[in-house]
Amino acid sequence: MKKALWALVLFLGMIVLAAPALAVDRPDGKSGWYTTIDSAAVIAASGSYTTASYDVHYAAGFFSLQYGHTGSGTATVSYLVSNDNSTFTTPLGGGTIFTGILAADGTVSTEFAPDFCNYIKFVIAETGGVSEITTWTLVPGIR
Repeated sequence: MKKALWALVLFLGMIVLAAPALAVDRPDGKSGWYTTIDSAAVIAASGSYTTASYDVHYAAGFFSLQYGHTGSGTATVSYLVSNDNSTFTTPLGGGTIFTGILAADGTVSTEFAPDFCNYIKFVIAETGGVSEITTWTLVPGIR
């Protein structure tokens, strides 16, 4: 009986010691987040829009992105990374998430793996060079 009790104590102790490693490293206790970024701002032909920065240093490395727009323009969606939330750079791998997206494509979604970073920004560029993007919606999800 004593061996079984000690085995149980040892097992529970291991769980307690492992708990911090299994816990979500976010102050709000959530396991992930998403936000909807909508804009009625027009992106002119050959123009671009860069979002505000998002703190992703709590992310476990799982990223997804949902995007859609109206207008006749062609969109490319990419990202920039930063560790200090001041200097943002294009990752060595290029940072492109979507390319050649038309309004007729509807809402598109994909997962992506950004370089390790503390902050991320998204860039929507009209790449067709002729028509504009009139409204767009970007929904990043990070876990």
